[in-house]
Amino acid sequence: MTTILDYFKARPQWYPPTDYYKRRGTAVHRATWLVDQGRLVREQTSPQVMAFVKSYEDFLSDFQPPVVNSAHIVFSESFFYAGMLDRDYLWPDGSEVTLDIKTSENKNQQPPRATALQVAGYSFANGKPGARRFALTLSPVGYRLWPEYKDRDDVGTWLSMAKTYHWINPKREAAA
Repeated sequence: MTTILDYFKARPQWYPPTDYYKRRGTAVHRATWLVDQGRLVREQTSPQVMAFVKSYEDFLSDFQPPVVNSAHIVFSESFFYAGMLDRDYLWPDGSEVTLDIKTSENKNQQPPRATALQVAGYSFANGKPGARRFALTLSPVGYRLWPEYKDRDDVGTWLSMAKTYHWINPKREAAA
């Protein structure tokens, strides 16, 4: 998915592209996955990452969504792309939810607009194009669940981007 988003200069990126932020985001995503698995060893997790973990645990406590998939690789054979879906939940009201986790020092930093397309692509490749779609910002001082992405054109826009990418670049390798 990032190959397609990069090609169209639409990758959701809201911080300087330095190794520090990439490593921090990876560490936080890994730690929250371990929380979902019940396998996080707190004593072996840095205090900096634990601040984000606390925010994630606060989210889980507030919403209590059963985790269907956590850090799950999805693939669309028909549109030939793959990606790592952060979370697939069953919301307390029974609806299916696809959620992308963003990390930031500021929980009120709004995710980039293209996040809506990113989450739409995950939903489609996960076989749930009608799932409710959200972004969750985790920060060291809390979390923010952003309003639901409701634009019905997001899935179609994403699929058009995937199709256009492969039309311009006909080499048949999955776009990660």
